[in-house]
Amino acid sequence: MTDDRYQPDHGAERRPRASHTRRLRVPSIDVPELRDATGYLLDDRPVRLSGVDVADLRAALAGERPLGFPDVALWNEFQAELATALAESGLDDVAARLGGSSRSFFSSPYTRTHFPKTLADVRTQQNRAPHVAVMPAAERDAHWQAARRTYIEAGFLQRRDKPGKHFWDSRYALGIDPAPCDYDIEIASDKLDAHMRGAAARLRASRLGQVDDLHVSSSTQWRADAVLAEFPRLAAFCERWSARLGRGVDLECFDGSERLRFAARPDWWRLAGIE
Repeated sequence: MTDDRYQPDHGAERRPRASHTRRLRVPSIDVPELRDATGYLLDDRPVRLSGVDVADLRAALAGERPLGFPDVALWNEFQAELATALAESGLDDVAARLGGSSRSFFSSPYTRTHFPKTLADVRTQQNRAPHVAVMPAAERDAHWQAARRTYIEAGFLQRRDKPGKHFWDSRYALGIDPAPCDYDIEIASDKLDAHMRGAAARLRASRLGQVDDLHVSSSTQWRADAVLAEFPRLAAFCERWSARLGRGVDLECFDGSERLRFAARPDWWRLAGIE
């Protein structure tokens, strides 16, 4: 008998959707000194494209609050609610970190896609996006024209030097992604791992021994949909804060061995109230 709780719902849209053709705010020219992984020195064009406020960017780089959180109070509330959700789920051995461009602005050097160097690059990256591929021709053309205007108005057509990697909300602003940047909270817990191993055993028994691995590609990471099915309090937290922030809040769940990797990344956000 199949347990439908573990079937990923590929048709569901969990994250809020909005038009990427929002009005761009022109930031101060006094941007922080920051380089991406390719050596590009930040100027006002990426800040203008992303729509981020320079004060918010400085706060993120100083470790005060992630991008997307308008003030420290909301960030503290977010952390406190996550700590409560974990405790109520019986997970009191968790180490949790938040990485990504919400702290660094620029994407990780390990990301595969580069920031578009030309308008042709913008269109190529758009056309590879699944949500663009299913658009009717007229809608797809309007989507492209909006991205073209955004790229030009941000000043990327006039100068040769450009970021090597994407940055906060750049893929969304150019219509390459259907939603703004999200938050991927990585948690490591031996108690979560033990619980999920039990869930996997029960699932195999219900399917008469048929293997349905609840791990992702790594043997240390569990599928997020399976974890949320087992821990409804965590699912409620993700749903509530995704709606509140207008950005996806997702969990990436590992066994306790991943604590060593967390410790090796001091640039990640360490969530208050959680180990």
